[in-house]
Amino acid sequence: MRNANCVLWLVYLLLGHAMPARATCNTSPDLSATIAEFRTSQTSRVEALIRLGEKHNLCFGIEYVDRALLTEPADFQLQNSTVQSTVESIFGPEYPIRIEQHYGVIEITRKTRGTKAKNIFDFVIPKWESTRGMVQMVSWLLHIQLVTDLNPQIRGFGAHGRAGDMEDEVGPFNEHNQPVKYLLDKIVAQSKGAVWIAQIPWQQIGNLRLLENRRVWTIVEYGGPSADYRGLLSGIAAGLESGSESKHQQ
Repeated sequence: MRNANCVLWLVYLLLGHAMPARATCNTSPDLSATIAEFRTSQTSRVEALIRLGEKHNLCFGIEYVDRALLTEPADFQLQNSTVQSTVESIFGPEYPIRIEQHYGVIEITRKTRGTKAKNIFDFVIPKWESTRGMVQMVSWLLHIQLVTDLNPQIRGFGAHGRAGDMEDEVGPFNEHNQPVKYLLDKIVAQSKGAVWIAQIPWQQIGNLRLLENRRVWTIVEYGGPSADYRGLLSGIAAGLESGSESKHQQ
């Protein structure tokens, strides 16, 4: 596994490219803090959240996605609203959400009736170690650890994905008995500013078999006001399994 990780590291170095410097995440976000004004036009709800995060140094973990959340454009004009209320307004009443903060990252999950069912992001990894490295590379190594913990017989991993900012490094990590989502939170919290986003629709989030042939999250590093996130989010939406994005089911 160590040799395979070295090869993947070299691939990412070759693919890497520099990005503009960004502010670090606010690792102690106050959900009751007031945001004087937030405006964005013709962006999806997820992109609006990314714009909110990069403007106010907030990092997010978005477990709740569907095609519409990722692609349908809307206008947002909010004033004198708390961080929590702003996030809730971006999603709107048709998308009931639960907001929690862990390790400095604001997690967004779907609010459900009754007890929340366990899912891929709740899976506890007994031990995860990573040297210091680029955000995307460390995220890929976490994916490898998750897949091998679920199926130790898997040995081959294709090197694919975005290289991201070569100067945005996180780690090292030496974690024990942590759920996947908390490890993603820790990666994102150390970044210059980012959000992790599920790459599976919420209806399928409990299906661990999805990991056999696909990534189940991506980390989007903030690129500043001129960054174009639309293509990336459309790509995530295109990868969602067709027919499973039925909205507003409770």
